[in-house]
Amino acid sequence: MANDVSNLQIDQRASFAGMAFLNCQPRMKFGSEDQQDTTKDGRFKWDVEVLCGVNNAQLNKVENRVFKVGISSRSNPGEGLEMFDKVELRDFTVGVSEKQRRHENGAKELTGVSVWFTASEIVRAVEYAAEAA
Repeated sequence: MANDVSNLQIDQRASFAGMAFLNCQPRMKFGSEDQQDTTKDGRFKWDVEVLCGVNNAQLNKVENRVFKVGISSRSNPGEGLEMFDKVELRDFTVGVSEKQRRHENGAKELTGVSVWFTASEIVRAVEYAAEAA
């Protein structure tokens, strides 16, 4: 299972009671304070924060969580959105990969996992619902 990566599509309507936009910030290149990171094809990388009402079926209640979601785009994907606008994420995906430590003898040890969220786009919830109809 070395370096296994799993990506799973998230069913937003089944998983969340709702989702609200918080903010969007450029993701900076590692070690840089002023240069925005880009994809290989030149799209800018952005970190979008959303507040999600997570359906907790075991406790029969909604719990609020903030998720940081990576979006690659030529322009700011949060442009035109206001804080707490109801939104949905297109192609909302959770990714999981193993973290490993290599020992001097070459053996590898699983030390945990990294979890991240990505989407292709963020839209107002009413826009998304109208397009899906």
